[in-house]
Amino acid sequence: LEKDKEKEETKEPEEKTTEPADEESEGTEEEPELKQELASVSSAGTNSTYELKNTDKFLLKLSSKGETWVSVKNANGKSLFEGILKDSESKELDFSDETEAKVRIGNAAATEIYVNEELLEYSVSPTKSTTQTVTIQFTKPE
Repeated sequence: LEKDKEKEETKEPEEKTTEPADEESEGTEEEPELKQELASVSSAGTNSTYELKNTDKFLLKLSSKGETWVSVKNANGKSLFEGILKDSESKELDFSDETEAKVRIGNAAATEIYVNEELLEYSVSPTKSTTQTVTIQFTKPE
């Protein structure tokens, strides 16, 4: 009887340790990478700065709910877009190879900013300040 108990005890732990190890390795590979973080780090006057991390892509989309003027530059000050977006128009830019996007908005109340399809919430209310500069700093995971 004691030998039978020993056999059962050795079989059970082997089965239990094998299954959770597979689940853990699958979970740790996917979950952390998919949870991007977009957070406000500072705001003063009409300027606000956000940090984007835990993602390897940075897709910026500006959507207009009215007429708005926008200017988009990278960290080096290079203009990647400047112009007027009419009602229901949008402009998409890929900043995945950049470290920063600086967006100057002429009509914040009529402009939605999306980062990787996540709507950015203005830290400075668009009703308080129509003209705003939004800087998004991008840190790629190592």
